[in-house]
Amino acid sequence: MLQKILIENYKSIKKVEIDISNINILIGSNGAGKSNFISFFKLLNSLIKGKLQNYIAEESGANNVFHHGLKSSEYLKGMVSFRNNTNINNYEFELKPNSEGGVFFSEENPVYKTEHYGQTYKYGNIATGNSETNLKTDFRNAIKYLKERLSELRLYHFHDTSKTALVKQSFNIHDNEVLYEDARNLASFLFRLSIKEPKILEKIEKTTRLIAPYFDEFILKPSIYNEEEIRLGWKEKNSDMLFNASHLSDGTLRMICLVTLFLQPNPPKIIILDEPELGLHPFALTVLSDLIKKITLQEVQVIISTQSVPLIENFTIDDIIIVEKKGRESIFKKADKNFLKEWVDEYTLGELWEMNLLGGRP
Repeated sequence: MLQKILIENYKSIKKVEIDISNINILIGSNGAGKSNFISFFKLLNSLIKGKLQNYIAEESGANNVFHHGLKSSEYLKGMVSFRNNTNINNYEFELKPNSEGGVFFSEENPVYKTEHYGQTYKYGNIATGNSETNLKTDFRNAIKYLKERLSELRLYHFHDTSKTALVKQSFNIHDNEVLYEDARNLASFLFRLSIKEPKILEKIEKTTRLIAPYFDEFILKPSIYNEEEIRLGWKEKNSDMLFNASHLSDGTLRMICLVTLFLQPNPPKIIILDEPELGLHPFALTVLSDLIKKITLQEVQVIISTQSVPLIENFTIDDIIIVEKKGRESIFKKADKNFLKEWVDEYTLGELWEMNLLGGRP
């Protein structure tokens, strides 16, 4: 399980070190730094995939990634810590800017801490590929484990439901092993489930009907013009007409993506979402909350940023991380349970937030 995250000198974050639990709901006002915390995982993904310079370029250079620019921050540092039984695996790195607007690794330290040996070991480099070849089997397995865990940090965003959104277009029917981060292969992924996991597909359809009672079933067939492609189709109750994704409301389409994400047979171990409530009805948020709670029973961790009062109503105070902007820095903290103990019996979590007793309000 992901146990701890440290971020230093990244965008609005001067420094944060925070423990991660099964459910982590970040709340805060606009511009507080929630999305910057979430986007740190995009940086991690690009780093592990060997696309770090691409990420920096997309952000218009290191000056826009380092905390308040290169004049204020000489380095960017990160650490993620995983616990596996009695072993702790850390991945620590430090980036510095180069003269061309990019970055380079000034430090990279995968760390293996084992209670069995009572020692701490540093070994190899993951992102830069300089792993040692003469490591003991335990250490090689630890590196493999750490790479797998880092690759399972998946940041999803289903915000784009415009006319040109990829989820509404035809897609390669064979590209269906995993659900893409923007759900562009939703149709091909559901097609795979219809063959390999039909009961899972039925569950997704049943859950979709909870928030869209008019929905009947998905129609998942290769295109008659090109059997290598497929487009999402569906039927309405008591109708023979065939509809596609463009006929769904934005909120319904986003919810179908979320339902598929949380009900898929082999979900990633860490699911990260930025404001998933966009365009969703309050009842749909209740359904989403139930999906989040159930998936954590499968040893999956969820990290979400939100501004939705109805969404946090379905969680506990232990699930909440409060984000506030103080001066030029984003501050992350847990709720003060001692201060709130006289209030929690009389007010819901959402009401406490609206009353600004939790914090995270303008």
